Amino acid sequence: MGNLGCTVVHMEKLEIYTDGGCSAKNKVAGWAYAVWDSLGNKIVSESGVLEEITNNQCELYAVLEALHYVHSTWELGKVQVTIVSDSEYVVNGCTTWLGEWKRKNWKTVKGQVKNKPIWEAMDELMRGLDVKFVWTRGHSANKKNNLVDKLAVGAYTEFLKKRKAKLTEQTTGDTVVELKS
Repeated sequence: MGNLGCTVVHMEKLEIYTDGGCSAKNKVAGWAYAVWDSLGNKIVSESGVLEEITNNQCELYAVLEALHYVHSTWELGKVQVTIVSDSEYVVNGCTTWLGEWKRKNWKTVKGQVKNKPIWEAMDELMRGLDVKFVWTRGHSANKKNNLVDKLAVGAYTEFLKKRKAKLTEQTTGDTVVELKS
């Protein structure tokens, strides 16, 4: 017997961990995401730095960057995405609050939804994508979450080191050389 006109579509399943972390004192934040395939192989990890941003914004930005990655790399309709975050703000926003905010024209009882432009961008990227969100406890035994935390913190820590070196060079006129042991 033939396949009776059925088309079998292979659905790739991706597990994406995201995190944001910030140095409030220095007004610098790092974001990161890492992607694993259905066999548990890490495909990619990315991180970056943002200035003058809150921790919640940075958590959202990590998801936004991960969604951009999915759109630029995978064919929609052939990928199922699970995004894991230690931010209740992100998970609740994507699973519970987003639909309500849109129905109420992005208003809450306290006024305009905070971080509306980021939420709108994320909402646009989630359309047509099979995506679910899962919360995990931060700073626990979850190795994948600890990895993205390390990447996010490492991104802003490295940025701060470079900024300090640049300021030192501008102030003293001396070239700063960082020696690695």
